[in-house]
Amino acid sequence: MHNLAEVIVNGHNLGVLWKEPFRADVTDALKAGANEIEIRVTNLWVNRLIGDAKKMAALGVSYNKRGTIAKWPAWVPQDAPPAEAPATFATWRQWEGKEALPSSGLIGPVTLRTMEQVFQGLEK
Repeated sequence: MHNLAEVIVNGHNLGVLWKEPFRADVTDALKAGANEIEIRVTNLWVNRLIGDAKKMAALGVSYNKRGTIAKWPAWVPQDAPPAEAPATFATWRQWEGKEALPSSGLIGPVTLRTMEQVFQGLEK
């Protein structure tokens, strides 16, 4: 995994993992029998911007030599974007949409580890 992931087991949110070792203790959320494990992964923002740059180009948005939008899309002031519009865009062209996307998301392997706790009682 890279960057951010939220772990949910049987409806119990175990928090967001954002740094190594990217591990969550699921013990208290487990139940006997089948369990449901959900991992919500956040993509890198740069990947969103690169992907949306492709959409901006397809909509005919152009940029001037300074890299700023030459003409705003007609739908921006109306707050009524067409279905094919990007989810986001920047007013300054940082990406052309041709760049390779950095690795992001749930990058395996995902490992479930079992552990057995052994308690030793104190004798009096």
